[in-house]
Amino acid sequence: ESIKFLNQNWRKDVPVLSDIIYTPEKYRSAIELYLEHYLNYYVAHTEEDAVKAIRLLFNNSKGKANFFILDKFRDSKPLDRNIPGCIPALSIMELTDMYKPLVHDLLKDVYILENDNHLEDVIHFPDDVSVISVSGSILKANKIITGGSVGLFEGKKLGRKKNLEKLEAEIKELESQAILNEKELAELKNK
Repeated sequence: ESIKFLNQNWRKDVPVLSDIIYTPEKYRSAIELYLEHYLNYYVAHTEEDAVKAIRLLFNNSKGKANFFILDKFRDSKPLDRNIPGCIPALSIMELTDMYKPLVHDLLKDVYILENDNHLEDVIHFPDDVSVISVSGSILKANKIITGGSVGLFEGKKLGRKKNLEKLEAEIKELESQAILNEKELAELKNK
């Protein structure tokens, strides 16, 4: 209720976390599993922005919302480790520069296990890193392990806006190609 209300009655330029992160489709379920508790957090520039939104929710009795404050994040250095069978989660991210410090902070010690046939291997990874299977079926992080079957809708939340932008660009390119093909066909018919 609060997200729907804020999306209609508050600033349109403040996205939720799920809209600023884009990864190749192969990795979306894994990243969603790791970030699932934060995907609906707004990414506000300042504390003042967040407080204005909270005041709006409070005055209209429209629930609660969570906010990351961009001004509070600075580039943090990820662990520079080589973990066998894994890739750093940050290596597969497509991000706008403005959001990099936030996402770097969230994913700095997160690795993706590339082969789901070796799920049992997660117990052998160091405790100071988080490891997610590529399918999003298991996560080992900070003294916990979670996982199970992957649902039909998992991997569909991340990067919706970026995905639409990419699809629009692809459509424009295909339309241009179709026009060129039509011209070429007309020239061939004339010949």
